[in-house]
Amino acid sequence: MEELLALLKAENGKITSGKCSNNKAPTNKDLEEIGRFYSAGKAINYLQKICLKSDSK
Repeated sequence: MEELLALLKAENGKITSGKCSNNKAPTNKDLEEIGRFYSAGKAINYLQKICLKSDSK
């Protein structure tokens, strides 16, 4: 079963905010980086790294 990874809000072609399904929030730097990707696949992979990484170090 597939689950929602994140919700992103965009205005005028630029991602302005986002929230992962586990309530983590990408930083402004992360959102800018996602906006630079030319393929959805690369953006999704980047979001997975942000949203699915463990908080433990």
